Amino acid sequence: MQNENLQNSDQVTLPFKKPEKKRKPVVLPPITAKPYLIRLFGFISFFFSLFVYYLTTCPVIYYGDAGELTVAAYRWGIAHPPGYPGYIIPLGIFLRLPLSFLAPHSEFLQPIAWQANFFSAVMGAFTIWVVYLIILRLTRTPWIALAGSILATFGRTFWSQTGIAEVYTLNAFFAMLLILLAIVQGEARPGSRERVKWLKWGSAIWGLSLANHHEMAFFFPVWLTMVGMAMIPAPGSKRPILPPIRILIEGIIYFIIGLTPYLYLPIASAMNPPLNWGDPATFSGFFKVLSRADYREIKASITGDLITSLDILVKFTFWTFLQYGPIAIIFALPGFSIFFKRSPHRPALVASAISLFLMNTAFTIYFTGIDRPSLFFLEVYFIPWYLAIAILVAISFNRIRYMFKFKSPISNITYGAVAFGLILLLSFTAFVQNHSASDMSDNIEGYIYSHDVLASLPAPPEKSILVVAGDEIFLYWYWKWVEILGKDVAVIGTDALGVTHSWFWDDVARDQPTLVLPGNSDPGRQYQGDELSRKMLEALIRDNRHAYRVFMSAWEPVFDPILSEGPWHMVLDGPVLEIEWDSEGNISDYPRRATGIDDFKFEALFDVSRDNLAPFEEEVFDRYAAACYNLAIFASRHNEYALAVQFIQYCLKFQPGYNPGEHAMAPKVLLAVCLTKAGFFEPAKAAFNELISENPRESLYHSYLAEIYFAEGDTDSAKRELETALEIEPDNIFIRERYEQLIESLGSSTGN
Repeated sequence: MQNENLQNSDQVTLPFKKPEKKRKPVVLPPITAKPYLIRLFGFISFFFSLFVYYLTTCPVIYYGDAGELTVAAYRWGIAHPPGYPGYIIPLGIFLRLPLSFLAPHSEFLQPIAWQANFFSAVMGAFTIWVVYLIILRLTRTPWIALAGSILATFGRTFWSQTGIAEVYTLNAFFAMLLILLAIVQGEARPGSRERVKWLKWGSAIWGLSLANHHEMAFFFPVWLTMVGMAMIPAPGSKRPILPPIRILIEGIIYFIIGLTPYLYLPIASAMNPPLNWGDPATFSGFFKVLSRADYREIKASITGDLITSLDILVKFTFWTFLQYGPIAIIFALPGFSIFFKRSPHRPALVASAISLFLMNTAFTIYFTGIDRPSLFFLEVYFIPWYLAIAILVAISFNRIRYMFKFKSPISNITYGAVAFGLILLLSFTAFVQNHSASDMSDNIEGYIYSHDVLASLPAPPEKSILVVAGDEIFLYWYWKWVEILGKDVAVIGTDALGVTHSWFWDDVARDQPTLVLPGNSDPGRQYQGDELSRKMLEALIRDNRHAYRVFMSAWEPVFDPILSEGPWHMVLDGPVLEIEWDSEGNISDYPRRATGIDDFKFEALFDVSRDNLAPFEEEVFDRYAAACYNLAIFASRHNEYALAVQFIQYCLKFQPGYNPGEHAMAPKVLLAVCLTKAGFFEPAKAAFNELISENPRESLYHSYLAEIYFAEGDTDSAKRELETALEIEPDNIFIRERYEQLIESLGSSTGN
């Protein structure tokens, strides 16, 4: 009894402790719409976006990686690191489907290239459908989910990627799908086998996504959260449904299963496909491709105008506001409140937010130090974040509805109609704002340019070497290995000139067994850097001069010393330069126009919009301007002045401000001169008067104008212009002689 009293005494004297309240489990509101309506809205979401993307798909091969990726899929080859087997395998299967009947009726159409581009459109539509499902799960409201998915359809960067053969739409699909699986897993009852099932699916999808693009490595927090949710025990139980170690091991096993597409790399490489980047048939080659070692070396060698993290951050902010417009960003802000609301979705949402933050931060840091002209290509890496903005906009309108707590059905319907209309208005604004930049249906610059370059090359039985720079080489790979080009051409990238004994030279050797390749010889032991590149180009030309003609699509400054050292000269033929080995020192006919103008397609580019062109697309127009200017010079030297006028007009259409160099005649001046010599006096006078209005102190303009007036018989105007020219330049012997001849002729006519 004493012990019992003591125990009671102790209980009285202990500090008061409020009994813990058991938190009630959060129950999600039901999706009140009929199942058929939910499916109908999902159907509309998918096919509406597919229809938009179908109409804006590029009909031909696109500049950049598209040509290389299409070749790799069509010929079962290896693309650039990390090989992208998660993209190449499904694209290769898709290209073998009989879908040519869907191809648009376009003046310029490459059916296989279009089908490769259309694969991105299909995956883009699936991504929008997944966005619809995410919004539906988070808002429980089908009409908001539909409106939000329509807004996501018109995001500037994502939309632009749905029209070309690139990996980023498939990457966005995997990112959104993994987030959706985490959300669905969170809705399942804690401690149930269903949560383990969704972990398995999520693990496999995460592995597959990494086989497509390494960017998905930053979604590790989402996968880890799914592992954690699978380990949560059921209410009232202290143990999860399976031992935690087993749950973790099963997640890892399914993740590894998702990575199995990487087995494609050594298998395909062993078959010696025409494109065998990095030759991953060996373990060292496989690891080098997988680890992207080539790009680390390239990044380390970049010099010049380099960007900072601040530059990327500023651009990232600009791109974010550009996706749907600044107003959409404002509407998205209330959507962030979902992260603070108790919900089964919150773990998945927080993990997704952390993943996106890590991804965006990592890219901002990693790409610091690249050259400034390359800054534009970083925009595509942030696509999952851009899609998240559309989701947040939809969530915002749903949160606002609950904030007002409408009690009557009529108020709910009214708000729903207004909100739906506002989101559609944002979508329409995004469509108008982004259409010109995202519509790839008229993006034919790469196709036209590569066609015209190849048209300039000789037909069989002559053989050619075509030296090109950067990603331009992918265009010619497509023509050679997909379109089956009817010309015997060995395509060499300037990047390879400077690298010896690489997979690239092995691929070229298989394709051109008679070609003497400097990449498989000894220059690398004696030279390095730019000097090695020059020596390799010189060896390529010298050693193959009897069997191959050598052309370059663009001359690079690194090769300038060759012009003063080697026994060769350059000849322009269309949009390419031919490099002729000439040990006898003959005078070159520069430029040469051996290819008929009707064989080129460049006139189609005059109708292409010049708005929002990427830097490499601008470069195409610059190259055409240079080619047409040089062809105009050629025609004028051969007294074909009407043809020279045509070419110089082409030059000015391609680049109105084209500058041919310090010592060359300006295009507008050349046009006026050729108009005069061709006998087109009225347009010639207009051209010279325009030049005089821009620079009234140029005696040459007045002198030529005088020639026109004299040819028309207007001697008074001719005399006036020559007198003006003499006032500007009194010591010019040519102008003075012409003036004296005019005075003499006037005197003779008066005497007669």
